[in-house]
Order: sequence, then C-alpha cells, then structure tokens
Amino acid sequence: MAWIQNQFGEVLLLKQSQGNKFWTLPGGKMRMRESLVGALKREVMEETGLKIHSIVLSHVFDRSAKGGLTFLFRAQIKGRDDTLFPRLNEIETAKFSASMLKPSSPSLQYFWKRVHGLASDSHFRAN
Repeated sequence: MAWIQNQFGEVLLLKQSQGNKFWTLPGGKMRMRESLVGALKREVMEETGLKIHSIVLSHVFDRSAKGGLTFLFRAQIKGRDDTLFPRLNEIETAKFSASMLKPSSPSLQYFWKRVHGLASDSHFRAN
C-alpha cells in the first residue's frame, strides 16, 4: 500500500466500488516474479493514473488471521497531484484527505494509527 501525501499533508485515499466499499490506500497484490516496489508502482498507476517515486518501506501489518502481510510504503508523486481520477472499475473515487474517512478498511485503520503515532507496534516484539 502507498502512503502518498500532497503539499498540504493530506493523504491519498481510494473508495472501493465493490464489497464493503471501504476507503483505503492505493495498492494491491503482487504478480508472479514482480518486486514489491514494482507491484506498488503498477497498482498506483492502475488505480489512480499517478506515477510514484521516492518509495520507502514504512510499516508492516501482520495479518496472520488472513495468512498474509501488508506493507506500507511512503511515496511521492511524479508531477502534479491535482489530476486524480480512478482508472479501474474497482475504484469509485479518489481524493486527498486530512482525516481517515469511513468506512475504512482494516489496513487503512492500522496504518493511519501508526503513521500518526496513535498505536504502538509492540506486537512485533518477540516474547
């Protein structure tokens, strides 16, 4: 998933058009033989039409109940950020927001708390 902020500190959020219709961050699944960064660039482009760069791993969400990990990368947009438009049928709308919109996906809730220092990552410590 990508944490992308505009010049005002607002975060890019996407609203899903299917299922629970959660607000979430751009991102998705990797393809076979695709790198994490390559998958993130592709997913952000597919979902928003934006190119990203300066990609840095920020947090990891251990979703053991779902059998997976979700990675959060901080990224910057190449070029202008005022030309957002959803490009896939799975995305209803995209917008920059200073607050977490609801209903929010579990991953957005998790990462929002960590980026804003509202939760500890103590569950990553070995017992």
